[in-house]
Amino acid sequence: MRQVEVFRGPQGTLYGANALAGLVNVTTSDPTTRSPKPELTVEGGDYDTRTIGGYVSGPLSDSVEGDSPMQQYDSDGYVRNHFLNRDDTNDYDELTMRGKLHWQANDETSFDFAAGYIDIDNGYDAFSSNNPRNTISDQPGKDTQKSQFGSVIATFMQPKDVPDRGDRLARRFRTSNTATTKTGRSSVSIRTATALPTCTARDWTTSSAELRFISNDD
Repeated sequence: MRQVEVFRGPQGTLYGANALAGLVNVTTSDPTTRSPKPELTVEGGDYDTRTIGGYVSGPLSDSVEGDSPMQQYDSDGYVRNHFLNRDDTNDYDELTMRGKLHWQANDETSFDFAAGYIDIDNGYDAFSSNNPRNTISDQPGKDTQKSQFGSVIATFMQPKDVPDRGDRLARRFRTSNTATTKTGRSSVSIRTATALPTCTARDWTTSSAELRFISNDD
């Protein structure tokens, strides 16, 4: 993880309808230019909890670097359903994957590609009168989500040897002109059924684009 930003207030113009009250923006690490760096994580715990994750980052060629993390998380959850005599009605089954590619086309132009996939298929059986982690639901619900997302960032840096024409704007921005385009698509379907049956389903598509001018360090 490279940085975490907290934005207050509506951010829907750039990030979509779910950012009405604000946004926590997590920026993941960029691919490394050093030798390949693989990592593997295996964890286990109570309630039949288990996690397996992997990460690899490194150069693919002289001008291309990439990285790709993946994690699968499973657990029976912490709820006991006495009506069905089961302890996995509030279970977790979550898969997340992401990939990044950085291509340095030349000294002034680079492209960053990112794509990811999220598949969540959790149980929902958490409703009870005083939250004792014991339920008597005869038809436990589901909390599911499937999302795909992607982005493309193109960065154009004006050569440093561009003549100074005396233009104040040109002097200020002559070394760093950055154009960024991001597109995203995700679909989410959430269906829950508890002692008080509810059903919510929602699909959405979000696209955004931005153009940035970054001034010289001086």
